[in-house]
Amino acid sequence: MRRIGFIDLRSKGGGNHLETLPSPEVLGGTEASEVYIFKKAGGKYEFEQSIELPQQPSYPSSIPSLAGIREFYLSLPLKLLNFRILNLPFSEPEKLREIIPFELDSLIMDRVEGVVFDAIVLGSSNGNFDILVAYTNQETLKGILHRLAPLSIDPRLVTCLDLRLLIQSGVEDFALRLLQPMGVGFHSEDRIHAAKQELSTPTINLRIGPLAYIKEAEKAERALRITAILSIFLGLLINVDLVAKTVSARKESSSIRAEMRTQYAILFPKEKNVSDELYFLKSHMKGFQDQKEALIDVDLLQLLMDLSEKNVLGVTFHEVSVDRALITMKGETNSVNEIEKVKTNLGGSLQEISISEMKPSGAGRFLFTMVAKGRKR
Repeated sequence: MRRIGFIDLRSKGGGNHLETLPSPEVLGGTEASEVYIFKKAGGKYEFEQSIELPQQPSYPSSIPSLAGIREFYLSLPLKLLNFRILNLPFSEPEKLREIIPFELDSLIMDRVEGVVFDAIVLGSSNGNFDILVAYTNQETLKGILHRLAPLSIDPRLVTCLDLRLLIQSGVEDFALRLLQPMGVGFHSEDRIHAAKQELSTPTINLRIGPLAYIKEAEKAERALRITAILSIFLGLLINVDLVAKTVSARKESSSIRAEMRTQYAILFPKEKNVSDELYFLKSHMKGFQDQKEALIDVDLLQLLMDLSEKNVLGVTFHEVSVDRALITMKGETNSVNEIEKVKTNLGGSLQEISISEMKPSGAGRFLFTMVAKGRKR
């Protein structure tokens, strides 16, 4: 639950003539400087109590009812404000803030740079809008804010309850009633109800420009600063984690590579100066796969039975190798005629048999190599 204090500075004697502004010694000289305390729960404002600001030097510790209140609103008496009614072809707040200073410059005696203002749209006719401009002297408002500071009160919004009550009573003859506001809105119940409405939808806000409320901006800036620091810290943590994981991955990779090198040397002890064990292992695996497919395509037992049954006396086979596309048989014979007989005998089982090599051996025999392109289906 949040508690809000709404300060209602009212003119001395029940009228709208502010005889003495709040000072460090006596806050007010105003007859009725009240604070309406509201509590906000569930998005709604509820009136809690009303207290008078002290008439003697005082500090927050001596005002128990204000303890814990960190948010204040301030209502100025009507007589502290000046007004002008402009007739303009637009009502957008952004455009009004741009054009009103130029309009006021020719209508007021003070320099426009020395006032703070806000605008209210009273109504429209023939495509134009009646704009009420409420303004006050910057130094006057700055003095009031300065004199509230000893009570640790820094209003986030400066408005005027009297102006709200006048507007709520109707816009007919508004200018006349603005000049003669006697008897309007001096009942406490009316002012408390108007203060409650101001909390949600303020009529005007004169805390703009150099007098703008900065606590929210400071809070937002502090939050952004904290967010930035946390983001940097999080980024550093992420980078540290990435570096640690990279170092760990490199160590693990080196360990795996060393183990691969050891196992490769065990599998292929004759190979030396292998630069990429994984590449060479894949190459060997491809060779093994090719041999596997070749063996699957050829029935080795049947091939050996054919060689045994269809062989010719005097011909000896001492090596048979099977590749994916070729069957290579190396042997030894007494004569060339015997080789041709073997070739003829095997022609019914093997495809495209040819003699790729033949040469004499030292014992009067011939060494030969016979090649076939697989078995016949």
